[in-house]
Amino acid sequence: MNSFKIKFLATATLLIGFVSTLSAQKPCYLIYDWGTGKNVKPVNVEEGQFTHKNKRVVDYKYDDEGNLHQYYLKHATIQLNNDDAIESFNKIYIPLGANDKLLRARARVIKPDGNIIPLDSSKIYTSVDEETEASYTYFAFEGIEKGSIVDYLYVIDEAPNYNGTLITMQTEFPQRNVSYDIIAPDNLIFEFKSYNGLPDIQKDTIDTLVNHWYVRLDSVPALHKEDLAPYNTLLMQFIYQLEANTATGNYDITSYASAAKNYYAAVYENLGKKEKSALKKLLKQAGASSKKTAEENILALENYLKTKINVIDINIPELSDITIILEKKYASTFGILKLYANAFKMLDIKREIAFTCDRFRLKFDPEFESYIFLKEVLLYFPDLDKYMIPSDIGYRLGFIPYEYTHNHGLFLKEVSVGDLHTAVAKIRWIKALPYNATYDNFNLEVTFTEDMDAINVAMHKEIGGYSAQPYQPYLDLIKEEDKKELYTQLIEFIGDNIEVKDYTVKNDHSSDFPVHPFIIDANVYAEEFINKAGPKYLFKVGNLIGPQLEMYEDKERKLPIEAQFNHSYLRKIVVNIPEGYTVKNLEKLNINQQYSEDGEVQMQFVSTYKMEGNKLIIEINEFYNRIDIPLELIETYRKIINAAADFNKVVLVLEKK
Repeated sequence: MNSFKIKFLATATLLIGFVSTLSAQKPCYLIYDWGTGKNVKPVNVEEGQFTHKNKRVVDYKYDDEGNLHQYYLKHATIQLNNDDAIESFNKIYIPLGANDKLLRARARVIKPDGNIIPLDSSKIYTSVDEETEASYTYFAFEGIEKGSIVDYLYVIDEAPNYNGTLITMQTEFPQRNVSYDIIAPDNLIFEFKSYNGLPDIQKDTIDTLVNHWYVRLDSVPALHKEDLAPYNTLLMQFIYQLEANTATGNYDITSYASAAKNYYAAVYENLGKKEKSALKKLLKQAGASSKKTAEENILALENYLKTKINVIDINIPELSDITIILEKKYASTFGILKLYANAFKMLDIKREIAFTCDRFRLKFDPEFESYIFLKEVLLYFPDLDKYMIPSDIGYRLGFIPYEYTHNHGLFLKEVSVGDLHTAVAKIRWIKALPYNATYDNFNLEVTFTEDMDAINVAMHKEIGGYSAQPYQPYLDLIKEEDKKELYTQLIEFIGDNIEVKDYTVKNDHSSDFPVHPFIIDANVYAEEFINKAGPKYLFKVGNLIGPQLEMYEDKERKLPIEAQFNHSYLRKIVVNIPEGYTVKNLEKLNINQQYSEDGEVQMQFVSTYKMEGNKLIIEINEFYNRIDIPLELIETYRKIINAAADFNKVVLVLEKK
């Protein structure tokens, strides 16, 4: 959301035109001494790498013309104990932006025997990615052996960032001597918030010439990654941002109230006759009208624009101009939002702009106002209680990327006083969709061949919600041969070595998502599901639901689980038992694993069976209607997950009566 931060919040103007009396003080990078390295000694640890030092400093300074600079210093000393660690540190990339300047760069390798090998300046390379044309600067180390310590330092003059920065202090490897300093002229006041056990940021009360905040940790334990855990959000970390400029009298700079007013005014600026005429023409072309419901009009406009307008992440004024967007068929992320919002306004559809962030990277903190949480922009329709994401062609009304759900968001609610229209900011919860909104259901009817060496399967499969999202919205853009490959893969979920005799598909257009499920009917032939064992036949009925995830932990789990989205599976398998045969171990088909809370089932795997004549009818109801799985529920969750894997292993024994 660069457009939000740069164009409409305009905090940069709060810093221009004031030259600090301290600008003559030397920046940290000129006075920092990284030492000789002789006092760094290897430690005996089992981890693949160990950090002896991780020092970072951000030093804000004005130049003689009153422009604010941000000098970033990093000094890291890391011991490499195995081949994976050595491979990771053969190259160390320096994060340079387009207009950043590398002011200082030094590196050395401290061998296990204490010998120190400085890295020659010729080993600092710059390369260009041929596809993206992006340039990369990096240290290239050579001759690193197990137990070696890489010691490197760089300083960058970079564009100042003060609207909200997330700093992570913990990794999956142990560290000691970890610190972060923020130094600023005495007129710039920053605010901070720590998370996940990180101590509060301290202010240096001795140095009164500058504002100096810091956090210093003698040691930081490793936080090891675990499957399905929201790892990044569990690390020790803090956010900092500019709160006040005492020289200009600007306080409460990071204010949601002012942000709401500024953004609303930018989106709903007064439109001229030309823009209004273009919008009316657009609505007619999209098939929107007063005769349709609000939901029908939203979908009509969304389906039209998402096949006509290309959205690019470049914020230039032309790509936010409604008439230019409709003429050139290109829009910025802000421009496409502006187009939708004004079109819906013309249709008199109630809507609210909402901002949130990826919950797997950062949880939106409702108690700390920061622009760092305003990463993605959505539209919310309160009368429908549904969201849409204007900038992503892979989604339609009712479905937004799951990482933006189950998180808080900032909503811009329109208010009017006479002819004055503006917005107020409200923080609300963006709930995840229920389990029955996302499904992968099927009906199978199984018939054995006459000589009992194979089966024929008639399949009916319905896929909806997030299960269909990776492909259904794009089907109008996919080549026919690629579609055939996709459809075959969807049929072959039960096994790779099957013969697809024929298939038909329904709801295979982009506009079908998420209104209609993607449907595929197929007939397949397979030999891998049945084996002869003397006079008996072994039928691998469990394999018909496809491979299932198994959860096994060889050590105690430390982190909770966070699901991507709620989802469900309804499966029905009808097996035509051949004349003269019976099934001996049907009881293995009965599996019941559930978890309930407050009288409501939140997740389950339940399979049952019944016999009707020679038909064996198996029904499976599996669903997960809970996103957060705390540590105390991990074992319950594992049992439910593994119940599906247990069914996967069921083999029925058929023998003659």
